[in-house]
Amino acid sequence: MVCTPMLLVNSFLAFLLRGGPAMIALLFCSLLAMAVIIERLLFFAQQHVDAETLVRQLGARIALNDINGAIAICEQNHGLLPRILEQ
Repeated sequence: MVCTPMLLVNSFLAFLLRGGPAMIALLFCSLLAMAVIIERLLFFAQQHVDAETLVRQLGARIALNDINGAIAICEQNHGLLPRILEQ
């Protein structure tokens, strides 16, 4: 017996329908969870910042009592750490 993609889809749908409404709800929850996980991974991948360089730059500005300069550095950088430090 050859497993074609259509046969696999039909087998999966038959299995899903045999499980009834609970199986359909589990499938929906699983797909929703995967969507949330992928979205969070993409979000946190975009939030990366070089913390060591940022803290060094902020420390230099604060040592010169240049608070507005430190805030400007935070505004120039993207990510969670600069947003938190800006507050």
